[in-house]
Amino acid sequence: MEKEQFDIKKSIDCLCIEIDAQQLNPRELAQRVTEVHESTVAASISALYDACARHLKTDDPNLYQAGLLIAQKLDADDKSLLHKNAFHNLEHLKIVILSSLVISKLAEKQGFNATCLDLLVAAMIHDADHDGATNIVDGKCIPFRLEEKAMAYAMPIFEETKVSQLTVGAIHYMLRWTDLAGRTADMKRNYPAGVSDEVEEKAKMLGDADLLFALGLGPKKAMNEDRKLNSELNRPFSRARFLSFINSIAPNGFFSKGAKFFDPNVKDLVIDLKSIPTKRYTANKAFGLYRPAAP
Repeated sequence: MEKEQFDIKKSIDCLCIEIDAQQLNPRELAQRVTEVHESTVAASISALYDACARHLKTDDPNLYQAGLLIAQKLDADDKSLLHKNAFHNLEHLKIVILSSLVISKLAEKQGFNATCLDLLVAAMIHDADHDGATNIVDGKCIPFRLEEKAMAYAMPIFEETKVSQLTVGAIHYMLRWTDLAGRTADMKRNYPAGVSDEVEEKAKMLGDADLLFALGLGPKKAMNEDRKLNSELNRPFSRARFLSFINSIAPNGFFSKGAKFFDPNVKDLVIDLKSIPTKRYTANKAFGLYRPAAP
């Protein structure tokens, strides 16, 4: 366990140093983030959370402790559907945890100096109780269904560790930004507890972190993520659907200041998808095994 934590911390430390140095372009940083993820894919949620939290400003020991207990709960729950889902699984949580750290570090370079431990905790719980379905039940969209399940998963621990209501409310709002169908332009104005500009930006950061591997790290990684999602939803790959998805949720790239760094990679993905021959094909192209599918 100690060696695991040392290796993960070393990997995360090196990545943060490279981000701070501002020496990598979007494609290069995408490759480094991919490498760090691959080096931590077998790690526990607890080890990854601790390694990432060390790089985020915080003055809230209660929230840090809550995050640690939530991570331990996720690691210990061997009956969770996160062990079975093809896409919304423990690996996806690790991806979004890492992505939230990367985006927060990039945001710092843009002058965003807020504490972001609440963002990291929100990333860890955003799909903590995912059932492998969507927010559409019996043909009807139920906004924030999965996001409320995630919040309910964490609430007993927030209460146990006496996390402030202000912080709990901020995390709750951030989670709503991961519901691509439920979030709206006036969501901030209509949120009962009120939302500061700082929390709004962190909510956008979480929404972008949820999609970074799917859109912002290059075509190969995007195809791999889409393949897993299609498997979970029991549907075939569709180039038209993927392009429509990008156009509907990220027509101008990412939303948050930090994630905008990866916008050129989103453009690369769109170009790649549009350049694929019009014949039906398998997603094997993404892995260098392209062949036209049978008519």
